[in-house]
Amino acid sequence: MKKYVVVIMALLLLVGCTQKPVEPPTKEDYTKEFIGDWHGTMRLQGKDVPIEAYLTPETAEISWTTKEQQKAKFSQITYEENSISGSIIRDEQEIDVEAMLKDNRLEGTYRVSEESYPFTLVRGELEIDSKEEPFNVSVKGGELTTTLLSPQLPRLPVYIIIGGSGPTTKDGNTEGMGKNNSYLQLAEVLAEDNIASIRFDKRGVGDNRQLGLAEERMTFVDFIDDVVAIVEAAKKDERFSEVNLIGHSEGSLIAFNVAQQQSVNRLISLAGAGRPIDEVLLEQLKPRLDPTLMQEAQTIIEKLKQGERVDVVSEPLQILFRPSVQPYMASWMRLNPQETIADLKMPLLVVNGTTDLQVPVTDGELLKQAQPEVKLAIIEGMNHVLKEAPEELEANRKTYTDESLPLHPKLIEEIEAFID
Repeated sequence: MKKYVVVIMALLLLVGCTQKPVEPPTKEDYTKEFIGDWHGTMRLQGKDVPIEAYLTPETAEISWTTKEQQKAKFSQITYEENSISGSIIRDEQEIDVEAMLKDNRLEGTYRVSEESYPFTLVRGELEIDSKEEPFNVSVKGGELTTTLLSPQLPRLPVYIIIGGSGPTTKDGNTEGMGKNNSYLQLAEVLAEDNIASIRFDKRGVGDNRQLGLAEERMTFVDFIDDVVAIVEAAKKDERFSEVNLIGHSEGSLIAFNVAQQQSVNRLISLAGAGRPIDEVLLEQLKPRLDPTLMQEAQTIIEKLKQGERVDVVSEPLQILFRPSVQPYMASWMRLNPQETIADLKMPLLVVNGTTDLQVPVTDGELLKQAQPEVKLAIIEGMNHVLKEAPEELEANRKTYTDESLPLHPKLIEEIEAFID
């Protein structure tokens, strides 16, 4: 019996010696998907700031520029399939980072204390160049051609610049009457602050001439609807971290009404009226018309406000009140900017200039009264086209067709302070 036991034990030992030892499974190396240069933006002090990142198998170094260049080096980096996480102690605070990789794009958050902030990275070294490209939008009657001026960053805020009354172009000019390029200059200022902008020729003007409706069919609501469509399209675009509005003159009232329909992050009113347009028109016409024509203008305005049409209009008043434009004027008169702005809850900046010959600073003050949360900026020596200008009529008007003049420097300061 003992002999058989010894044989069996010997066989078991032999089998054990011939089997290969069991090796632990090889851990998948995911680092190759992440290592190298990345660039993008992160939210810092309420603003999307350009950042650079260099990832290695063991660590990650991130640098950014606000007023000065700063760096952070993360240890304890962990790479998993399609994700990365890490942490660092900086200024005695723990910063935790998490991100997911999708389509060669890292979307994530960094957490400081109880607050989380977003960041976005794409492959490659940081090179911030701004370029113009089409951003076309489906609207009533076809496609609205708009122009996007944007730094080449994966995610950043966008401001939609809404033009004033008349045949206004995307650059801020009245078609056929020379150039001041105020909207183009505004877009360029935003781009320097790593902010995108969308601007456009109004319906019936320039690139959007084909969208011009017969004059008697046009209403103020058509212009509101066009901007609503741009906001909706911008919200669907993953490049934009937030969508904001800048309305100039008539565009200010459009912006207020759009913001009632669509949530936007911020709104800036430039040289916008604080009263219904009928009150503004009467004020503008009084020093320019003789008593007879002034009485006729008052009668026409009262009838339009009551929904009536005026078929006979004196020749000097045809430019404002010709029968074909009356439906548009009547729809405009029904809108009160004080009532509209009172309902808005997002951060609001209202800017008016002391040498504006079309909209006085009292209009900005009326908007402030209607919505006390408004930040009101009255700029000394700024006129209606946002340039430095004296009160004297001819010298002021010359700025409307001088594209060499920059925007008023105080305006740039106020906008940058509001955005920051």
